[in-house]
Amino acid sequence: METTAVESSTPGSKRSRSITDILLFSRGNKRICRKHEDDSRETEDDDQAEERFVDGVPAQQRDQWLKGCLPPQILALSHVTEHINALLMPMEEALTEAAKLGQVDRLQKLLIQFKGDVAKVAVAAAGSGQMAVLESILAKHRFDTSDAAVAAGANGHLDAVKMLFFWINSLIDRNYAAWKIMAVATANGHLEVLQYAAKNAEKTIHLRRFYYTWTPASELKDALKSAISGGYVDVVKFLLEKFQLNLGEMFDQAVAEKQHAIMRLIYEKYPNYDTHEGSPANLFVDLARDGRTDAVKYLCNSSHGSTEVIGDAFVAAAQHGHTETMDFLLNVGGLSSTVVDKAFEEAARAGSIAGVTFLYKKQQIARKSVIAAFENAGGIAVSKFLYDTDVIPTESITTAFQNAALYGATDGAALLCSEERIKILKFLATRKCISPEVITKAFISAAGNDHLDVVAGLCGERCITRELINQTFPNAAASGCASVVKFLCADSRLSSEAIAKALVKAVSHGRAQVAHILTGKTHQILPEVLNQAFKDAVKNGCAESVKCLRSDHRISPATITEAFVNAVEKGDQTMVKALYNEERISEEVTCEHFASVVKNGYIDVVKHLFYNRCPSCAIKRKAFVSASGQGWSSGVKFMGTTDWYPRGLLTGCTLQ
Repeated sequence: METTAVESSTPGSKRSRSITDILLFSRGNKRICRKHEDDSRETEDDDQAEERFVDGVPAQQRDQWLKGCLPPQILALSHVTEHINALLMPMEEALTEAAKLGQVDRLQKLLIQFKGDVAKVAVAAAGSGQMAVLESILAKHRFDTSDAAVAAGANGHLDAVKMLFFWINSLIDRNYAAWKIMAVATANGHLEVLQYAAKNAEKTIHLRRFYYTWTPASELKDALKSAISGGYVDVVKFLLEKFQLNLGEMFDQAVAEKQHAIMRLIYEKYPNYDTHEGSPANLFVDLARDGRTDAVKYLCNSSHGSTEVIGDAFVAAAQHGHTETMDFLLNVGGLSSTVVDKAFEEAARAGSIAGVTFLYKKQQIARKSVIAAFENAGGIAVSKFLYDTDVIPTESITTAFQNAALYGATDGAALLCSEERIKILKFLATRKCISPEVITKAFISAAGNDHLDVVAGLCGERCITRELINQTFPNAAASGCASVVKFLCADSRLSSEAIAKALVKAVSHGRAQVAHILTGKTHQILPEVLNQAFKDAVKNGCAESVKCLRSDHRISPATITEAFVNAVEKGDQTMVKALYNEERISEEVTCEHFASVVKNGYIDVVKHLFYNRCPSCAIKRKAFVSASGQGWSSGVKFMGTTDWYPRGLLTGCTLQ
């Protein structure tokens, strides 16, 4: 047979390559991949290895070679061309093909020569569900099977998923794999795989004092979109029953893609899906709240909204400034002026400038609603718009200021955003109609209720004088307003007398946190005042306040000792702990009163003194004998289990 010649595709080659060169792999171009035990002897595995080009030939180039080199008669023999094509394949391509086709024998021969990552081969086999190939690979190789398990899950091969999932050792890796499998199974509509993976997916794993958390909504978000697009109703239903998902977003997508079965499913599930507010949720209202106009239009056109529901949806859309949804619902008709006025007020209360301006320009809003909206505005933009656009009475401006300052019984429950509230406060404080008296009362009220943002916002006003601050400060301390006390402590207008009064009031009212803050200012307080505050704290049982003050060197040792002795005699363990300080209470005092503590059976105090300022062995011995003589079992048990006593002491001591 005449040999046909073709130009070699090897870079830099000038000579022609004959069909014999291609088919027989002539010595000049032949590079056979073999695994040698040494240079002189082949191993047993070499006999089983498949001869092939080391680097292989790309698919397009192989096709050119075969068509250019082989005569039509040979090209017609598909089994011949397929075999030649297989021999010319790059190693990884050959392995992938063998894995996908389930060619176990061929795969084993190829793996003898392969030095790369076997996990990639397993991924190819898993994606095709080739169980025999997977078993063959796992019998001889160990690798991370996570990616292969995910590939199997993406194609719905449950048996392969189970096998590969079993070989994942790490708890964290298993959980990661489970979530990934859930995602690909969801995206491709494989319900059984999804159910299996869900059983093995944990939302939180505690391992080695660390918490690893997975959020279902974020893990499955993209996959869920694919499931909706694919119309996988069973998959969506399973996920709805298993996790808390964004049904509004899902319904919106289903409407856009005309997935009617999924729309019906979500609509039916929604009323009982999220009941944390104590009442059934309404999909129509929630879609309007999220500004999903197309979904709202669908429900309206499908007659799923009553007049009352449409009104609630309109108010919800106004609160969040979704003007497109608002415009559609207005055009639907049936909205009363009462509903529109309510929507205007609620939009203002929520700080929605878009909703407020839309309704103000579009509709005739009742005068009382404009006033109510200004008084309870939840955003500075709303306040300024209504102030500049409409005529607001002085009384309403004052009310709005007081609401922003949280003064008295406000109707400003929606004024939760501190930043916006303070902007409104400062804006209105500069209006001439707000008197110094109104500002002063608001400041005093805020200081007494620990409204730090209001105090800080008003502190720079001219009417907030030195006298007012020093008058307000002790009352704030007495009320336990720690944040306000800490803030005002840095004000240069605060006097030493006010600090002293505040400390006395704080300890007398048991405000330990405030007392702790004020201890940093004790250098401004007279010693006699400080000692009196300490005595008041002891008297009122304010242990935390006592602990804060006891280390101050101006509290006399006599005062501390007297308080300590009284606490010991009463068996007040909390106060004993608060007062105890080795530097301020002598060992003689401890030893002197230890016996009386044992005599009175104050076990907690005994333990505290034992471990913190141990009396001498002689004192302990007397106490032990005394406890034994009294039949005080808990005291004997405690002192008898320590290692201080002589071994023979217990012999003569018996409980009566």
